[in-house]
Amino acid sequence: MKLAFYKAYQPNATWLDKVVAFCTRGTKSHVEGVFSDGVWFSISPRDKEGARFKIIEAKEGCWTFIQLNLDIYAEERLRDKCLQKIGTKYWHIGAILSATPLSIKHSKKEFCSMMWANLLAEEGYPIINGCKYSPEELYDTLI
Repeated sequence: MKLAFYKAYQPNATWLDKVVAFCTRGTKSHVEGVFSDGVWFSISPRDKEGARFKIIEAKEGCWTFIQLNLDIYAEERLRDKCLQKIGTKYWHIGAILSATPLSIKHSKKEFCSMMWANLLAEEGYPIINGCKYSPEELYDTLI
């Protein structure tokens, strides 16, 4: 399993990708989990239905990948947790606050890097307070 980080400064990126990267002082604007079978999972304001599984054809130059150090059992636990998150709504305010010193957890909404930071923390990764992680900060923590 791996995480895919969307590059904010490439031809397919939107103005919003660039704003996210600028505000978080980075080059990444989004993160998706990619399971070994090629199915992706995340939450994005572009997907109005909330958190979802999806097949994404990664365009060359648009994504940076990090291989996760997980065994097949951990990957299956993550998939099960993702199934429970289907439909979770995107938390715009939380995403904005992740670029500030403020940190507030919402009980029913999440943003992409918060979701993946919390999921990985549950699998033993050294992550504290997932709502403080922008895509760039999560990437930096994992490399």
